[in-house]
Parts: sequence; C-alpha cells; structure tokens
Amino acid sequence: MNLNSNPTLQELRELIARCDDNEGDHLIWVGWDGSVNIQVLTQDLYDDRWIEQNEKRMKFKLGILIKSKDHVGLNASLDNDWMHSIFDTLLLNWNNDAKGNIQIY
Repeated sequence: MNLNSNPTLQELRELIARCDDNEGDHLIWVGWDGSVNIQVLTQDLYDDRWIEQNEKRMKFKLGILIKSKDHVGLNASLDNDWMHSIFDTLLLNWNNDAKGNIQIY
C-alpha cells in the first residue's frame, strides 16, 4: 500500500490481515515515499531501538498496537470502524505532511 498511489481501504485490509496479532505488538509507519508498513515489535526489537535504527526512512508512525487486542490480523481487517479509523488517519496525516508520532483517531 502506498499513499501516493490512490490507496484503497481494501489494500489496508489486506495489509492488516497478513499480520499475526499474537506475534507481538505492532507499529504502523509510513515512509517518505508513501509506503505503509507494519513492523512487529518483538522483545529484542522494541519501539525506541527500532525507531532509532529506522527514523530516516520513517515520515510518521501511528501509536503502538498492543499484542492480542485484535488491532491487526484477520479479525481487525473485518472491523469496518477500526479499518476506517486507521485509513482516515493515514490519509489525513499524509495529506497534511505530518511527521513524527500520530494517534489513531
């Protein structure tokens, strides 16, 4: 999914559905090129360290999605309200040239 290429809600659903909610916390981030990415934050690779290593590639990131809360995975991808919240947040912040930490509305 790329925010520069007429992104669709279906693309986001597919991206979210591919994730395993029980694998760990997840971080949704957007690259400077508009690519939407989801990173699993395992015990050995948590938020601050991962961000330090990748901040030059990252335009903004959404809040951490806690493990086993149906924020990612198939169930999450079928939740219309949740998908619209993420999709609208991504588009709004991309279009407003946001940078840094973003909360999901």
